[in-house]
Amino acid sequence: MKIYRKKSIKDLIPDEIILHPIYGNDGVLFLKRYSVITNSIIIKLKKYFPSSAEIIVTHNLKTFEIFEDSRIFEDRNFLESLKIIVGKFNMYTSEDLDFEDYIDERAELNKEEIVIVNDHKENKTELEKFYNYPLWESFKQIFDSQHLINRISIIKQLFFERIEQEQILKTYYKELESYHEALEVSSINTCIVSIMIGLTLELRDEQLIELAIASLFANIGFIRQSKDEYFTYVKDGEHTETTIKHIKNSVEIISSSYIGKRKNIVMGILDHHECVDGSGLPNKKLGNQIHLFAKIISISKLYDQLVRGFFGRKTMKSTQALQYIWEQRGRTLDKNIVKVFIYRTNIFKINEEYTLPDNRTGKIIGFTDYINFPLFPIILLNNGEIRDLYFERKKPD
Repeated sequence: MKIYRKKSIKDLIPDEIILHPIYGNDGVLFLKRYSVITNSIIIKLKKYFPSSAEIIVTHNLKTFEIFEDSRIFEDRNFLESLKIIVGKFNMYTSEDLDFEDYIDERAELNKEEIVIVNDHKENKTELEKFYNYPLWESFKQIFDSQHLINRISIIKQLFFERIEQEQILKTYYKELESYHEALEVSSINTCIVSIMIGLTLELRDEQLIELAIASLFANIGFIRQSKDEYFTYVKDGEHTETTIKHIKNSVEIISSSYIGKRKNIVMGILDHHECVDGSGLPNKKLGNQIHLFAKIISISKLYDQLVRGFFGRKTMKSTQALQYIWEQRGRTLDKNIVKVFIYRTNIFKINEEYTLPDNRTGKIIGFTDYINFPLFPIILLNNGEIRDLYFERKKPD
């Protein structure tokens, strides 16, 4: 009986189990290792990646148990197959992800076997995995300032030290992780992107720690709600009653920690569903009535929802998601925060490679209006065709 096999995305069927993580083209975790394939996941994968792209799966839970019990995750043949898959998937990402990011942390390897030494412990915690999450490395790729790059490791270290100091924060993170994969991944992505934005706004170290905690636990309230309620929310989008309930629960939970009582953290969570045009929840606040942290978290949360296709939204490439966010500035999102973040990062640069939604590639050769539309470059495709995304953009309603 074959325990695992390579399959193209177009041939996947529900209940198969993916044997490696999948990352988006910006380093955001798209699917965790050992996720059970569902119809919804298949649809999202087909939208985000070429249908011919291959992944490694096992047929069902029975074969997965054999995979685990026999420790096939460290078998040489499996790792060689995985190495090929990783090489192909890295064609779809702008981040330089290491092969080690795809290997099960329990694998005991040596240089002769796979050209990499994995010294992770058997009982590596979820918090340690969070610390080594590949999205952290994307900071170094997108920032245009050495000053910002130098602050990354400092803030990251301070943030995790703070979590280690308060056992209750570690407990809450464990509850996020055990509640459901979608909640954990969304919380991690939102946290890291929020720190990115906070750095471009030159927040002080302690403010960045508070922002990180607020963004990581902004949705912790769902652990007090049924999974059916959460799944409906994830699938269909925000519902007034569900949204207000989880905001209230999140504030109550985080306030039971020492640092979570701070005003910045409480208000960041309380306001993170508010919109600058007054259409948000729970209090329909306008503009500057909304806390700074909440404005940041709302951008990070939206980005995660767009690239992963959750909360009633269509799955988008990272470039499409950023373009959508740019168009929302001054409407639902704070225009100044969006502008500062975009202008202080190397999102798009002349001569950089660019991938269109249909996966055709080319390079950026210029901009029609960089000042007002920095996310809509002119692309010279590999076939010689020129596409000006400024003229192809969706006009605001």
